[in-house]
Amino acid sequence: MRNLRILTCAYACCPPGKPGFTGGEAILGWSLLKQIARFHYVWVITNGQHRESIEQALTEGGIENISFRYVNLPRWLRPALRFQGSHQLYYHLWQIKAYFAARNLHRRIRFALFHHITYGNDWLASFIGAFLPIPYVRGPGGGAHRTPKGFEGEYPIGGRAWEALRAIGQRMFRLDPFFRLGQSRSSAILLCNQESMSYVPGRCLFC
Repeated sequence: MRNLRILTCAYACCPPGKPGFTGGEAILGWSLLKQIARFHYVWVITNGQHRESIEQALTEGGIENISFRYVNLPRWLRPALRFQGSHQLYYHLWQIKAYFAARNLHRRIRFALFHHITYGNDWLASFIGAFLPIPYVRGPGGGAHRTPKGFEGEYPIGGRAWEALRAIGQRMFRLDPFFRLGQSRSSAILLCNQESMSYVPGRCLFC
């Protein structure tokens, strides 16, 4: 089925070669959006920090059927992006604001499906996926992989402490009722690694 109206969320999204491009999640977001737009009409909710780069890429051509909506949090919250832990809390707040932007868009456009693309962590909530009453696809994502037992001793003390803190943080985020609601509503979850399989509902797809 082609030419559906698809809503997507890609917090990390920046064209290669443009200011702010860091690879990783940014290329995942940009590349997957381009592929979806080959077959459907796509609306993207993303953060506004890369707006100039995105708009420049759009004016250069080669991309059709795609429209961006930029969501920003107050500037005084930006320092939270510098640190692990507070970065995730910033994104959590951003997701709440993104949901209200998505709800307003859906009232006007009536989307057929919502696709959460980035961040691709398999343990962060999507408020849009949890509450927007349309089919929900998530991924590709991952993050459940751990350092194999027996190798922790290769880390310095600080590295071992960070690995333990990371595991605790992921458990806490997976207990988030909004995350659990979104997972239970999902029509499909696309995964990047085998370890993530045990943390999602059975109706997922493994990439």
